[in-house]
Amino acid sequence: MNRLFPWMLTIAVTWISSAGAEPWRELGMGTSTVINADGKPWFTVVKKRRTENGRIESEMTFQNSLREPLSIETYTTTANGELVSYHWSQKQLGRDAQIDVTAQRLKIRYQASATSQANEKVFDIDAEERTMLIVPPMIDERILKNWEQLKSGKKIEFLVIVPDRQDYFRFRFTPEHPKYLGGYSFMLRAASFFLSLAVAPIAFHFTADPALERIEDIPPPIKRLNINGEWENTKTDILFRKNEKK
Repeated sequence: MNRLFPWMLTIAVTWISSAGAEPWRELGMGTSTVINADGKPWFTVVKKRRTENGRIESEMTFQNSLREPLSIETYTTTANGELVSYHWSQKQLGRDAQIDVTAQRLKIRYQASATSQANEKVFDIDAEERTMLIVPPMIDERILKNWEQLKSGKKIEFLVIVPDRQDYFRFRFTPEHPKYLGGYSFMLRAASFFLSLAVAPIAFHFTADPALERIEDIPPPIKRLNINGEWENTKTDILFRKNEKK
């Protein structure tokens, strides 16, 4: 059930706003601590962002050691961070998902493989739910938006859309004792008791800047081949570094 969160990997970034479009800016990179037989990290994850017509477009790509894309997620938000749309393409298994959000409706379309039929679910949402809805790559952005509250010891809640479940779930962030000197640590937990029995907490560690430094024990949106030649989920830590490339 921890595969509810195969995408919760991103980095802390600076919001950009402009009236028109701008080129994509590479914002940083994360590296898996799980190492392949060739001695290279299992994957790297690169996130980039641009603004267009007052909206913010982000793209996050998981690459193998040959820099081939294995999973690509793109999403659009309003200037104040509300989700508008999201698309996920998982190249290994041929999975595809599309999410669209309006003022009163959430639509989730999911296709489990290239040969399967896509299914669509539609939810009616209210104004409060509209502001709380996010996709996993937006997790750190929501933390930064509520940074002062979290630093003061308060909890924050939000609704995470999980495409392959075609549903959304309430989760909360709680401040924890910092694991690394001079930084901040937060634990992501399911708000529902029953869901918390199936989904283990995930730790996010930030520097004082603030910037995301590490996510611990998390399954990414890509798979590994086991010794039987079968795809399997594997947990890993993700280490992040800043990237000044533009």
